Amino acid sequence: MSADGLEIGRRAKINIVSEEADAGIMPGPLSFEVFDTAYGKAGVAVCWDVHRLWIMRELARSGAGIILLPMDNDFLGVASFPPFHAADAVFRAAEN
Repeated sequence: MSADGLEIGRRAKINIVSEEADAGIMPGPLSFEVFDTAYGKAGVAVCWDVHRLWIMRELARSGAGIILLPMDNDFLGVASFPPFHAADAVFRAAEN
């Protein structure tokens, strides 16, 4: 979303989990578009995509200086999950 509330880009999740596949959800396309923002070029990965190094790497190769990573960290209310899930974002940044 832009500062004035307009949509400037959209990304479908690539790395779906088995429950999503069982429900008929399909992974997003293997394209890695980046979007111009006031803060630089941004790419988007979604939730479980954080666990695949190559997704972040392809966004960086496409010119993303920022990767936005919306995710659901309330994994069945397991208190240890949010720090684990968020830590992978730090690992992806270090790796790239």
